[in-house]
Amino acid sequence: MTDKLLALTLPGSGPISLPSQINNVSILGVGFGSIIIMWAINLALVLAIIATLVYILWAGWKWITSQGDPKTIETARNMILFGALGLGMVVLSMFLVNIAASFLCVPLLGWTPSNCH
Repeated sequence: MTDKLLALTLPGSGPISLPSQINNVSILGVGFGSIIIMWAINLALVLAIIATLVYILWAGWKWITSQGDPKTIETARNMILFGALGLGMVVLSMFLVNIAASFLCVPLLGWTPSNCH
């Protein structure tokens, strides 16, 4: 592939190539845009796990301090259930994103599937 992404043709001269420093910007063998997407996905996953943990701990605190009130216990139980379901949805979505990325040969998490060239 030639380096004509930002080529400019002037009368009487050929295309201006990109400097080699720009062409070689990569980490783990993937481009800079992929790195940003990888970091964003990983950050979102970590934040979702932390938020779920805090939510479930808050629900446990509500349950402990309910003093036997059935309505408060039911609310805390539902909070724990919905927190676990939310975490399950986050993990499932991460799994589906990885499956889609492997079919499209996009190295989202720093590795390229073996069937891609």
